[in-house]
Amino acid sequence: MSCHCPVHKNNSTGGYEFGLTSNESPYFRHDYPGFSEEFQNLYHIGGQLEGHETTNGKWLSVISPIRTPDGRVIGALEMDMPFNEFLLSSRASLVSDAMYGVVFYLLIGLVVFRFIAKVIAVEKKQNEFEFEKSKQASYRQQEINSSINYARRIQKALWPDNKKLKNDFSDFFIINLPKDTVSGDFYWHHKVKGTEKYVLIHADCTGHGVPGAMMSVLGNTIFNEIVVNYGITRPNEILNLTNKKLINLLQQEKEENLDDGMAVSIALLDRENLTLQFAGANQNSLIVRNRQTIALKGDKYPVGGAHYDPNRTYNCQTVLLEPEDIMYSFSDGFRDQFGGPKNKKFLGANFYEMLLENSRKSMEIQKEVILGVFNNWRGECEQIDDVSIVGLKV
Repeated sequence: MSCHCPVHKNNSTGGYEFGLTSNESPYFRHDYPGFSEEFQNLYHIGGQLEGHETTNGKWLSVISPIRTPDGRVIGALEMDMPFNEFLLSSRASLVSDAMYGVVFYLLIGLVVFRFIAKVIAVEKKQNEFEFEKSKQASYRQQEINSSINYARRIQKALWPDNKKLKNDFSDFFIINLPKDTVSGDFYWHHKVKGTEKYVLIHADCTGHGVPGAMMSVLGNTIFNEIVVNYGITRPNEILNLTNKKLINLLQQEKEENLDDGMAVSIALLDRENLTLQFAGANQNSLIVRNRQTIALKGDKYPVGGAHYDPNRTYNCQTVLLEPEDIMYSFSDGFRDQFGGPKNKKFLGANFYEMLLENSRKSMEIQKEVILGVFNNWRGECEQIDDVSIVGLKV
């Protein structure tokens, strides 16, 4: 039970009179002189009287003074509540607040849980997508690698068969180091039927890797057609016709197809008469004789390519050979390779000097030495181009 009442101090008696308004026993003007000193102080200033004892038990009281406009206290309003009732009410309020708090945090937790579950679901889908994407990329890469490896086997089959070369030449070596799996360099060999004449072609196609390899297949096809089918063996005539065919096949009159071409060296070796006819399209060769070099210089223009001219003609030179002469043909990959202590190109002069210094060794040992020099020079540098070198004793 709680009650509200006005309180007034009776200055003549010194007690306090208050009007009680309760459902049980309403009455007014009850004089109660036994208020504590603390209550008397609060009568003037207002405040809370916690747990004071009366004959009716322990109470909790709140007192608010009533003032005149000039500030004099003429009475007070008092609200009383049994302390036990206050505790029960407080506990109920705490329980209610706690329940509201639990419900609130449960709702927050549910929202957070659903958000996290959604994030996890999205992340799971993303991971599944990335996994599938990676799986497909891996599969495509495997297909590409498989195709390139197959192309490598085809390209390797186009190079002269060692058994066939051994039937024609007692001592030779072939070095073929593609920059990538497949190469734009290739070597072509043909023995003219019924003679001791051999057409030897070394080509370096524009680019490397797959584009270069495609050009090498095209070059092989052209040389087979010109030399084997048409029977043309003079080196400069082979180059003249190759230039026309390449320009025509690649439609190089169109501006976007200007870059594709080949640097080619062609030799017609006549072992019966010990002569060598040579023509080159932006590519040279070398003969070493008794530690002396004979340069075989080609014309400056490749067949096809950016400076194409379908009516271009190439020059031919003839060299008299001697027994034990060694002929070297090569692409520009070795001499253009960066490396060494200053990370510079190997250069042609050093390349020719290396061939000359090792020319008296067996062809097998020469091959090992050349590979060793190249690897030591390159070191940690990336290989920049295809490298191919062919050496044979005439």
